[in-house]
Amino acid sequence: MANQETVDGRFQRITIMLVALLSAAALAGCIGDEPERGDAAAAFDYDCQELTCTFDATAYEEEQDIMDIEWVFGDHTFADGALVEHTFDEPGTYDVELYIYPADAPDIHEFTHQIQVEADEVEPEDPDPVDETDEAEDEEDGLVAAFDVDCLGPGCTFDAGPSERAGPPIQTYAWDFGDGSTEEGPRDEVKHTYFETGTHTVTLTITDENDATDTTTKDVEIPYVYEVDTHWIFEIDEDERLSPPTVTDDAVYVPSSEGTGKLYELDTATGQQGFEASPIGSITAPLVWQDLLFVGGSAGPALDKATGEVEWEAGGFARLESLTIEDGVLYFGLYSHHESVHAHDAATGDEQWTASLEATFGGLTVADGTVLVGSHDGLLTAFDADTGQDLWTFETEDAIRASPVVHENLVLVASQDDHVYALDLDTGEEEWTFEASIPWGDTLTLYEGTAYLSQHEGQLLAFNPETGEEEWTFETVVTSLGGLTNPTVTDGTVYVGDGTQRLYTLDADTGEEIWHYSSDIAGSVPAVHDGVIYLAAGNQLHAMSPSDA
Repeated sequence: MANQETVDGRFQRITIMLVALLSAAALAGCIGDEPERGDAAAAFDYDCQELTCTFDATAYEEEQDIMDIEWVFGDHTFADGALVEHTFDEPGTYDVELYIYPADAPDIHEFTHQIQVEADEVEPEDPDPVDETDEAEDEEDGLVAAFDVDCLGPGCTFDAGPSERAGPPIQTYAWDFGDGSTEEGPRDEVKHTYFETGTHTVTLTITDENDATDTTTKDVEIPYVYEVDTHWIFEIDEDERLSPPTVTDDAVYVPSSEGTGKLYELDTATGQQGFEASPIGSITAPLVWQDLLFVGGSAGPALDKATGEVEWEAGGFARLESLTIEDGVLYFGLYSHHESVHAHDAATGDEQWTASLEATFGGLTVADGTVLVGSHDGLLTAFDADTGQDLWTFETEDAIRASPVVHENLVLVASQDDHVYALDLDTGEEEWTFEASIPWGDTLTLYEGTAYLSQHEGQLLAFNPETGEEEWTFETVVTSLGGLTNPTVTDGTVYVGDGTQRLYTLDADTGEEIWHYSSDIAGSVPAVHDGVIYLAAGNQLHAMSPSDA
């Protein structure tokens, strides 16, 4: 079985709600065709025993040359491999995603199934006969509703875990939040945001499978509420999904992440749409340089910034990652069946050099004439930026899935072996290291002499990049709903979202909370420009700022 890792809710991967169906011809070797939507057979097999499920996509490996197979289980964890086993923390409905990277085709195939995970009830041993009246009284006395509440400003977490039962399992938790809002379902933990101050009486009613009930109440005091000024909202078709944008003084460039390969230009002040470009394949937020936009993902062309028209294409690439420009040269990693690093003239597209990698590309950065590349075999390799010559290699104990950063003459890299390493830029020798909880794909962020890292447990760590010593740690409400996004740091403020659909702003020097906002749009990676926050949520992009800003 493949190794399984946890995905933090900043991550970085936008869930692609695609129900993909394969015909018999696809199973016979036509996986390269674009999957169709419909109600036919499943794209992968799975079997669940209680909370543990086995997911099987071996048919693809048997019939097609596959470079990589990845799974996202819908509970902020993932795994690699054709045949994997995963244990969910609790029963529920999960959207399980399968990503297939063919070795002989540029497209990434994405499939999603919604599965229901249920824990089997344990049949109690047949007890000695007892008086039926006493047994009924025991069952009635054994169902006790109770809950804890944890509020951060107007956003509260309600946990019915303390509820007790001696008889049948609890089937539903019905909440009345005391502000006209209610919620009912099988989960014992819920989130709620209040939009009015004052005392709210919260009522919890639990019901077991025999329809026995118990009710309890608790008062919740909301001292203040946060509000935002919404400047504009951009919306596209419901079957598309928007990713975090790139923002400039004049324009916002936001990509569609649903495999449509669309890039939308919007006016920064009004949100009014300009051009709509359609490069081939899925794309990422563009890199802006002079009059050009460089788009990563499955295509990787250079577009005219004003019109969206293609200026040049290198061609023949499957998936471009970590686009970086230094001294007029475009550097990028190639994620395909031929892992490699490339340097091209940014203005013309002419290739300068290319270097091969032994494992899947993880991330790239350029500093002081050196190209630093992480890979999934745990290696960090330094190349000469002018020639592509291999300079040095540093080995960690697990995959490097994100770009390193450089502070003065130190290279900082986060590895999936749960360590942050500082290396000498010239030699690759280790200067210091410390242990940290490294989420999948999370990158380090540097700002004015401080490094920032989002961790698995919902903690944002700020540390000194010269020594690795902690400067401060900010702790969020940690739940199974997810962790933190990669932080955005600008103008002395840290912006970070979490899996509980909260957006926090913190003082970059002290870690003290300035403001936070709870909403169903607040869990994605924020883009910030001139104090305006841009959040992609489903098929919408919101431009907003705190009301007191």
